Order: sequence, then structure tokens, then C-alpha cells
Amino acid sequence: VKSWRRGVHPCFLSSMQRDEAVKSALIDAVLEFLSAAVHTVLKARNIYSAELFENRRLYGINVSQCRHPDVCLYIATVLGNLKPLLANDTLQELLVAFYDSQGLLTSKVSFIIQGFNCAAQPPDWSGLEPAFRSALLRLHFSDNLLRPLPEGSTFELLAVATSRAAVNPQVFLEEPNVEAAADAAGASSDAERDEQ
Repeated sequence: VKSWRRGVHPCFLSSMQRDEAVKSALIDAVLEFLSAAVHTVLKARNIYSAELFENRRLYGINVSQCRHPDVCLYIATVLGNLKPLLANDTLQELLVAFYDSQGLLTSKVSFIIQGFNCAAQPPDWSGLEPAFRSALLRLHFSDNLLRPLPEGSTFELLAVATSRAAVNPQVFLEEPNVEAAADAAGASSDAERDEQ
């Protein structure tokens, strides 16, 4: 528990404080995993040269981390902005999207976030690390299963959420409502026919 590490024994916390400490520790654990997963995917997909990555130990295995400060800052910023979405249990998915030199989506890796609400049931900490380790090991070999990315590819991290409550509105963009746009287009074409 995070508060234990700061020197406050959990038995001195109220039930609500304990729940918040557990939730905060779980959010930190998930974000640590997602960071390692994104870096691993970038290396596995050869988006940058292998020399730009260094090995680190996490969950008892070697994981790759990009050494470029701008890439690290981008990943850390995006993941940091996901904290309120995780806290509100509204984050559904994190995507690592790859684009060709014309900006067309060529590939994506998706991390589905399900059942994150730890208030309903405390997390099984003993099963969390092995699950994260297993997922990262599978990601290491994903490049063997996928077609190579085109030369000059780029990537972007995309979050899918059910709500943006408690987040900075400048951080996230909303996708246009496709159905509303289609309805509006249909209404305007109906109006044009009526005028003729």
C-alpha cells in the first residue's frame, strides 16, 4: 500500500483512506505496466532503431525502454493524463496506433481496460505481477506475428473512455459523432431536394 511506503501504517488509516490508498497503488501499478507495454511495443514494431532502447528489469524480466527524452516525455504525459480516467473507471482502452508516411493507420495494438473498479473488490496483488509479466513477454514476440511497418511510420497513443469527467478538457479530443453527422447530412440533402 502506497501510504505504508510513506511511513504511515495501514492500521492507522480509516476505511475510506485505505480504499483510496489501494486504488492509488493499483492505478500506479497499471500505469507502470502500460508504460512498459508501450515501450515494448515500440521496440517490437521497430518504429525506432534498436540502439535507441535500453533494457530494464521489471516483474523479473527484461523490458525495453526508449532512451529518447521526447518519446519518454510523450508517453509519460499521455499516461499521466489517464490517471483521472482510471480513477473514475471510465478508461476503456489504450491504443498504440501506427501510421504510414501519408498518415494512414497501418497497425494498432490495443490494451483493453476492464473491471478496474477496485472499490467493488480489492485487487489480487499476488496475481497482478505474473499477469503483467506474461503480457509483456507476449508483446516481445509480437513483431514475429505481424507484417513489418512501412518505412517512415509514426505512432500515436489514443485513449478510449466513456467520460472525460475530472480531466483537463484541453488534453483530450472528442471524435465527431458519426451518426449525428450522417443525420445532419441526410437532413441537408432532404432540404436541398425540397428546394428543387
